[in-house]
Amino acid sequence: MAQARYVGIDLGTSTSALAHVRPDGNPEIVPNADGERLTPSVVFFDKFEGIKLVGTAARDGGDPDRTVHHIKKHMDDPSYTVEIDDQKWTPTEISAMILSKLRRDCAQIVGDIRDVVITVPA
Repeated sequence: MAQARYVGIDLGTSTSALAHVRPDGNPEIVPNADGERLTPSVVFFDKFEGIKLVGTAARDGGDPDRTVHHIKKHMDDPSYTVEIDDQKWTPTEISAMILSKLRRDCAQIVGDIRDVVITVPA
C-alpha cells in the first residue's frame, strides 16, 4: 500500500496546479492525467454525451456557450450562476468539478491522499 501523501492545490483563475510532499519531505509538482503541469480551470458541458469535461479537454471542447472559464472571479458573488441546459451552477459547484478532477489525477499518480491544502488568493 502506498504511503498517504500531503497535497497542495493552486486553484487558479486560468489554470490550476498540484504538488505533493514526497517521502523525503521535498515538494514535487504532480502532472495531470494528460501529463501537463498545469490544468486549465475550465469546465465544458457536453450536450450529446451528457458529461462534464474538465481541464484541457474542456478548453478544447469547441462550444463557447457550453464552456465555463474564469469562474474563480465570481466566487465572492453568491447570486452569480452559470446556466446550461436550464440548470444553474454556482461558482462553488463549478470549482468543485475542477477540484475533483485535480484530486483524481493526483491520486492516480501519488496514491492515497491524506491531507490537502488549497491556496487562498491574496
